[in-house]
Amino acid sequence: MRALHLGLAIGLLGVAGNAGATTVTAYDLDDLAVRSSRIVTGIVVDLESRWEGNLVMTAVHVAVDECLKGSCGERVIEVRVPGGRVDDLEMRVEGTARFDVDERVLLFLEPAEGARLRPTGMAQGKFRVVEAAVDPVAVRDLDGLRLVGPDAESAAALQLADVRALVARIDAALAR
Repeated sequence: MRALHLGLAIGLLGVAGNAGATTVTAYDLDDLAVRSSRIVTGIVVDLESRWEGNLVMTAVHVAVDECLKGSCGERVIEVRVPGGRVDDLEMRVEGTARFDVDERVLLFLEPAEGARLRPTGMAQGKFRVVEAAVDPVAVRDLDGLRLVGPDAESAAALQLADVRALVARIDAALAR
């Protein structure tokens, strides 16, 4: 019986190890903007991982530079993502946005449980902002995320000016 349990456990570990990606519906930029209650740019100032029940969750604190959509009265917002490191244990959830302290980001955010925020569409809602010759470029990392649907080939990088124009166009359409 013990050998059966060990064999089953090894078999399940093999299956889990091959999973490698989380499958979600792809959102194009319009979808991200419409589905998001807030869109901000800012700098990641702190990461705090802790146990919540049987999950490790990370609170990402972002100092807001620019609020493109939604109510942004706070100078620092908290974005919650599953996974992180507590002591010697690291928990990863494939397809979840990953953050680094001092990273400049563009975030499309949706409400989560309580008054919390999370990236819209998992990693689809988080872009790393890098300086470019004319306008900063927002690049996203979709590692661990398998996108399905008609927008599966959506842009991995975009100009911040295009995001501002899109949000203005959506706001104007909603105001009609």
